[in-house]
Amino acid sequence: MSIVLPPATLQNLRQHARYPLRRPCTLIFRDRSMSCLLVDISLGGAGVELPMHVSNYGGFEGLRFQLPDVISCRSDLRWSADRRLGMQFAPVAHRSPALLSLIAGLERAALDGRLDMSGDSAGFARVVNRGHPTRLFPVSWSAARQRR
Repeated sequence: MSIVLPPATLQNLRQHARYPLRRPCTLIFRDRSMSCLLVDISLGGAGVELPMHVSNYGGFEGLRFQLPDVISCRSDLRWSADRRLGMQFAPVAHRSPALLSLIAGLERAALDGRLDMSGDSAGFARVVNRGHPTRLFPVSWSAARQRR
């Protein structure tokens, strides 16, 4: 099983395997709500790509992570670089049945060889269908917005 690592300059202290997955998500901090792009996820946390450089936001106090129909939980910022950040979910997050189901599906796909884990975490997670890779999620932000 492959694990998606954070940028090479950061130490990897993860307890759970992280799976590449690109979906629209929301970060809530201070008095802001911001649409972002989920890049990878595990039972313990997630990697997110922001619209602008991390330094433009002036901190992430009171951070909450929301993935529609899956999870909404308090999170702690663990690392940041350029437009990316990694967060650790609150300890109760792993009790979410929808998160457990999502991770189980990703794990089955990875073990069966149907989840493309060969690229870096910025690549799309793809499931191989009849020998042809099929995109799980839209390629662009505008396409993602149209799905809502």
